[in-house]
Amino acid sequence: MTDNEIKMLAVFDERVHELVNLCTEKQQRVHALETSLKEHDEKLQQSVQALEILQTKYDNLLTAKQLAQNEGDLTDARRRVGKLVREVDACMALLNE
Repeated sequence: MTDNEIKMLAVFDERVHELVNLCTEKQQRVHALETSLKEHDEKLQQSVQALEILQTKYDNLLTAKQLAQNEGDLTDARRRVGKLVREVDACMALLNE
């Protein structure tokens, strides 16, 4: 082999190593981003669950307030209580599955 070919082979070898290192760095970055995404998804799921709990509490508070204020309007109060009973039944059905 000539000196020129040896130099070109050395440059090629160096570039291959750089490419392998770059690929490794990118794989590590992808892994870090996937981990971060997973953590954010878990936080989002927890926030959604907390929101659902708060919404249920709010609905219950509205029902209680309406029952306290409008004792004469039993039809709407019965409708709200019926809705709550159906929600509880649905939850129990999900738990039984």
